[in-house]
Amino acid sequence: MTIHRTIPKRRPQAEISDAAEIQKQIGLANDLLAQRRRAAALEFMENLCGLHPRSAEAWLAWAMMLDGLGRESTAIPIYERALRLGLQGMPLRDALVCCASSYRNVGKLPEAIRMLKRALRVFSQDAVVKLFLALAFHDVGQSARAMKLVALTCLPKLDEKVLSGFRPPLIRKFRALV
Repeated sequence: MTIHRTIPKRRPQAEISDAAEIQKQIGLANDLLAQRRRAAALEFMENLCGLHPRSAEAWLAWAMMLDGLGRESTAIPIYERALRLGLQGMPLRDALVCCASSYRNVGKLPEAIRMLKRALRVFSQDAVVKLFLALAFHDVGQSARAMKLVALTCLPKLDEKVLSGFRPPLIRKFRALV
């Protein structure tokens, strides 16, 4: 016998300041989303951010939720708020990439490229950042630049057996593009 547990309509807990507790609250919102209670999940996140306006992680989670639901234009200013509040490490990388992807999806390509170049300055070796930047370059008609970035991101990671000694000439040829 399976018991189906539903989460009652909840509001985020007020007066929590511990990051772990905020993450727990974000988890509750994600539970609502998993139950296909989209409106309740979004309202929960909006309330959480209202209660904790200086929590970059809460703002990022809300933006990513909106983004995942196809509401990119609504997510963009929320990503930007999370970024202004100060993220570090992978949350910073994710916010920059996701915000740029949202800009790209709504047709604001210069903003997407600006955001991805900012990400590249901080995460210079990150393949995700480079590949999203390549997509944006392609979108603005810089296909050779995009191809160069993809190739120079992937070639160093490919197994030598696969490349059969072609890595050095391929890298030289791709570096010569653009």
